[in-house]
Amino acid sequence: MRSVLLVLLIAAFSLVVVGCGEPAEPKPGEGGKKIEKETGKEKESGDPAEQPEGEKPKEEAEKPKEPAKPKFVFRVNCGSLAEYKDPDGNVWHADKEYLKGGWGSEDGQMVTREEFDEIEGTKLHPVYLNELYGMTDYRIPVPKGTYTVVLHFAETYQEDPDMRVFDVAIEGKQVLKDFDPTKAAGKALKAVVKKFDDIEVTDGELTVTFTMNVENPMINGIEVIEK
Repeated sequence: MRSVLLVLLIAAFSLVVVGCGEPAEPKPGEGGKKIEKETGKEKESGDPAEQPEGEKPKEEAEKPKEPAKPKFVFRVNCGSLAEYKDPDGNVWHADKEYLKGGWGSEDGQMVTREEFDEIEGTKLHPVYLNELYGMTDYRIPVPKGTYTVVLHFAETYQEDPDMRVFDVAIEGKQVLKDFDPTKAAGKALKAVVKKFDDIEVTDGELTVTFTMNVENPMINGIEVIEK
């Protein structure tokens, strides 16, 4: 009898020991949550999957923008034989006769009014004391595009109104009709500036055309600025 009781005690003790062992992993589909072990490996910041939401991976980052192309700017001191730098640092080219493929005036004569020191209404006295007169066209090669054209005038020869009258066209379109520099300024020896925006050039050459009505057309300076 004692032997039977001893065997039963030993069997019961074995069941208790087995029940205290580690629980088995839940089988797939049993709803158990799988626990991942930390590997200690650092996350790579270049991995697209690890980037913060809304942030582009390094390889997809935007490239720096190229610097803007400089705008075309041309200034000429009509009637001058020398280059001129104005108080703002702008360079005005010396005048010259037009030759195919270049720039300059067709026909016309150049003169410097050495008898005067300055012109009223401007700080660009050297521009207005040089004059181109009697020209038919002024041609300037430019890239195709849209431009602002600025024309500078000052009457330094005729004293009274209606003594010099002419028309001006830019790219074939009339921009000044019966223009009288003295009347426009209110007097001789005073600057007049005429600015024209949105001048379209499609043939690679900007042309300013002068047509005489009374006395020779004249001009002191031309500026061409790309928009």
